[in-house]
Amino acid sequence: MPSSAARRSPRAAPLARAVEPAGRPDLVPYAVVFGVLTAGVVLYLGWLLLRGNPEAGPLLAVPAGVALAVAVGAALVWRGVRGGWVLLAVASLVPFLGILFVAFLFGALGAGGDMALALLLAAAPLSSLVLALRAPVRAWCTPSRGTRPAGGTRAARRAR
Repeated sequence: MPSSAARRSPRAAPLARAVEPAGRPDLVPYAVVFGVLTAGVVLYLGWLLLRGNPEAGPLLAVPAGVALAVAVGAALVWRGVRGGWVLLAVASLVPFLGILFVAFLFGALGAGGDMALALLLAAAPLSSLVLALRAPVRAWCTPSRGTRPAGGTRAARRAR
């Protein structure tokens, strides 16, 4: 008498893969907008540095470089280039930590109004950092999302 247990195939079941979204995830434009705002905040702080001390011209290379890195990271995230989210996250972390340090310095000196303004300026880099680290933004900037080359792979061309 045959057993009532169902027979199983010796082959392994295919792996379930996550379905890629058809278009750009909803969080990507927000990450880009906050990245551009972060670049604006960094340029504004550089302008304040120059306004306070006109001889600080060479020091403007630091804020300009950070603002450029944030803007490039935002552009890479918008296009979905691999590693764009890493650049945006690291470039947003630098001004966030710098503004946070200045805010704590103002707090230690007893300048509560200036501390509140510095914390308000820290909102853009923090938002850009948090959005760059979210899973949909990271998934948008992965190498597996790209399209295959038109000519196929090398192995397929060699087999012809």
